[in-house]
Amino acid sequence: MSKAKAKKNPKSKKVTKSTWITLGVASAIAIGCGIPLGFKLHNMLLADEVDDSNVDANAFTVNYDSLLTKYKRTKAAGGSYDDAFTAPDLANVSIALLISNSTWYAQCSGQAVVPAVNVVQQIRSTKIRANDSYFEESNSKSSVVALADRAYSSGGTTKAYHGSIGTSVEEGVYEAKDVTSYTDKEYKEYMGHYVSAPVIYLICKGTTITTGSPDSGKATAIVHNSDGTYTVDLELDKNTACFNYKTQMVSISDLASRPTFYFCHLTFQLDQDLNPLSYIAYEKYYAKTKAGVGSEIVATLKTEFKMGGDYAIPDLNIPIAYTVTTS
Repeated sequence: MSKAKAKKNPKSKKVTKSTWITLGVASAIAIGCGIPLGFKLHNMLLADEVDDSNVDANAFTVNYDSLLTKYKRTKAAGGSYDDAFTAPDLANVSIALLISNSTWYAQCSGQAVVPAVNVVQQIRSTKIRANDSYFEESNSKSSVVALADRAYSSGGTTKAYHGSIGTSVEEGVYEAKDVTSYTDKEYKEYMGHYVSAPVIYLICKGTTITTGSPDSGKATAIVHNSDGTYTVDLELDKNTACFNYKTQMVSISDLASRPTFYFCHLTFQLDQDLNPLSYIAYEKYYAKTKAGVGSEIVATLKTEFKMGGDYAIPDLNIPIAYTVTTS
C-alpha cells in the first residue's frame, strides 16, 4: 500500500453538530500511553492552531550512554541516586536501563474521558523488543469507534497494519494485504517516534517544569520510598515535551493542525536500582472540529515494564493478553 493516502471530500459528509463533537473528541482521545494509539476519521477534524514551529525536538535529545556511565559510577560508590540525579534524569536513567536490554516489554491500559458528551474510550497498547525486532500494538474502543493498529520493525523497515477490533478492545483483526511499508526514518517522521522507542514524550531538564503552580495539580518531585523504590513525578512542558506526541496525533487522527494541551504529568515508579516498573500519564487537551465545536479530553493511562525475559512478538492475528490495570 502506498504511504500517500487519498483525502476524502469533507463536503460529502453530512453530520449533525452533536456527531461532530462525538467523532472529533473520539479521534483525539484514542491516543496515549506514550505508545501510539488512535484511529483515522478521514480528515474530519481540525484542531486549534498551535504554533510550536520554533520547537527543535533535537535540542532535547538525551544522551543515554552518558547517563548510564554516571549511574554505574554512582551505584559503585554507594551514592544516593536522588542526590546525584534530577527528576527527569532519574526517569531517563530508567529508560536507558530498559533499552539496554536485548528484550523488553511495555504494556499500557487506560481510558480517556470526554465529560461533555459522556464518551469513554478504552485504550490498550503494547510494545515489545525481541533482540533486533520491535513490535507495537494500539487498540481503542468506545461507543463511537473501535479500531486497531499494529507495526513490526526490523532491518530498518517498519510495516504498519490498520485493522478493526474483534470481540473486545484487547483483540485486533487484520488483513495481511493491508500493509503500509516505511523505512524506520519515514515512520519516525510520520508518527513522531520509532517503534523501538518505549516513551514518546521528550523528557529532560528543558522540558520539565520545576517552578510555579503545576497545571496538573502535581509538582515535579522525587520521593525515595521506605521500601527502597522511587516515585518520580514530572510536570512536563505542554509544548516542548509533547512535541512528538502532537505529531503522532496529527498523523493518526488526520488533524489539520496541532492539538492544544492544558497539562501533561507523568509519575514513574522505579525499583531500588532505578529499573522502570511503571508510569502513569495524566493529561488534558482540547480538540476542535471543522464545525467549530471543541471538547476537552482527560486521559489517565498506566504503562508497566518488564525486561530481560523471553518476550515473543506475536503473529499478525494473535491477540496479546493484557494484565495492566489502572485501579
